[in-house]
Amino acid sequence: MIIPALTFLLGLACGAMILWITRPKPRAPVPLVEIVTLVTRACHDLRGAVSPALLMVERLESHGDENVRHAAGVIAEALDRTAKISRATSATVKKHLSGS
Repeated sequence: MIIPALTFLLGLACGAMILWITRPKPRAPVPLVEIVTLVTRACHDLRGAVSPALLMVERLESHGDENVRHAAGVIAEALDRTAKISRATSATVKKHLSGS
C-alpha cells in the first residue's frame, strides 16, 4: 500500500518538475524603436519588391491584346493598393513612435 502511494507521489513530483522546467520563460520586451525599425524596413522592402512589377505592368498596358491590357490594369491596381498599404503602415508606426 505504501509503494503505490510513493510511486504516485514520485510521479506527481516528477511531473511538477517537468512542468516547471519547461514553463515559458519571461522574455525581455522588445524596444519600440526596434519594432518600428523592423516594420519600416519591411515596408520599404515590400515597395522595392513591387516596383519591378509596376514597370512590367507599364509594358503590358501597351500590348496589342485588349485582354492583356485589362489584366495589366487589374495588376496595376493591386500593386498600387499594396504600395499604399505599405506607406500607410510605415507612417502609422512612425507616428506612434513620435507619440503624436
